[in-house]
Amino acid sequence: RNQIRRDLIPHLEARFNPQLRKALTNLAEVASDSAASIGGRVQTRVFDSGIAVSVPELFAAGRMAASFTLREALRWVRGPHAGTRAEISRLNDVADGRASSVELTGGVTAVREGPWLVLSRDRIPDDLVPVAWRVPGDRNHGGWLFESSIAEMPPAAYPLSGWKGVMDADLVDESLEIRGIRQGDAIDGIPVVEVLRKAGVAVQRRPNWPVVTSEGVVVWVPGGRLSHSVWVGTGTRRYLWVQAGLETM
Repeated sequence: RNQIRRDLIPHLEARFNPQLRKALTNLAEVASDSAASIGGRVQTRVFDSGIAVSVPELFAAGRMAASFTLREALRWVRGPHAGTRAEISRLNDVADGRASSVELTGGVTAVREGPWLVLSRDRIPDDLVPVAWRVPGDRNHGGWLFESSIAEMPPAAYPLSGWKGVMDADLVDESLEIRGIRQGDAIDGIPVVEVLRKAGVAVQRRPNWPVVTSEGVVVWVPGGRLSHSVWVGTGTRRYLWVQAGLETM
């Protein structure tokens, strides 16, 4: 780089373009703006100790945007260094399933969780302190966003995703509780940790996953299962829509 700066650029300025340095600076600014715009097409979500990147959007965005997004995600988790080409390649290996996880310098771990590539550095606190969630209404907690609304009419189609569901509003308390998993927690007789395993949640994340309870009973494992005890039926009068996800960056 020093040789280019001392010898090559002055030679090119003298022979071809006296404004070469300014032209190169302008080109770098345009390239940076373009990369930022492209990287913005890929959804990212942040939580207490890391960041999650949408894998389908990463693949759809193209090589340049994917590389930019992964470098920005790594910079967010680890600091100013955006990662080497080898590190970005290893992250891509996890994203497309060639590796189950990788550990990078600086204590960064990357794992695939469903449609997300999750980069984290420090362990999430062992317990999500219980907080009240008054429904209908929204609640932010532990890097998650929980949303809810009430409808008087049944849905035209019921959601198939474990991240979104419909409850009988009269079968749950008006103030639900969001908390971390406790030993022995189960939903419909199935251990919550087993529900998370089937949902593809990485082992490292299971002990710190949130659950939603009503009067002390687990009624929803976000991303996993909605309890039969709150399902709607022929006698349902009010439909409580719930949705959860990592907060968007």
